[in-house]
Amino acid sequence: MLKLRILSALVMVPIVIGAIFMLDASGFAVAMAAVFVLAAWEWSRLCGYRSRLAQFVFPVIFTGLAYLLWQVCYASPLALNMLLWTGLVWWVGGMLFIFRANRHAITIEPSQSMLMRLRRSLIGLLVLLPSFIALSALQARAQGTYYIM
Repeated sequence: MLKLRILSALVMVPIVIGAIFMLDASGFAVAMAAVFVLAAWEWSRLCGYRSRLAQFVFPVIFTGLAYLLWQVCYASPLALNMLLWTGLVWWVGGMLFIFRANRHAITIEPSQSMLMRLRRSLIGLLVLLPSFIALSALQARAQGTYYIM
């Protein structure tokens, strides 16, 4: 298993570095969108969706929202800043929750209710969307490729 992961990394690292340095902003955004759609697919499985249709819907929603947010953030620096601040607040809040959970031994029960699946889906969107927009916007800036590296 470890050998397979090392071989995969040896193949993927040059591809990722090439994408960072050789693609323009829109090409990089499309390449990252493909990666993030795969992440959304995996997140749909983490949410507890069992059917293929339900697992397919979450990446489709992510793709639509990512495209919409990319268009809005590309046209408005204020919208980009608001989204990035929202992502930052979400990540800091998540970090504080984890620290609190570790200190107080909070356990999260794995519930399969529809409400819990929807909550996990919302969490996924709040994790994936700002990350995708931030990475794409950073690469589009002067010297952004070096910041990503």
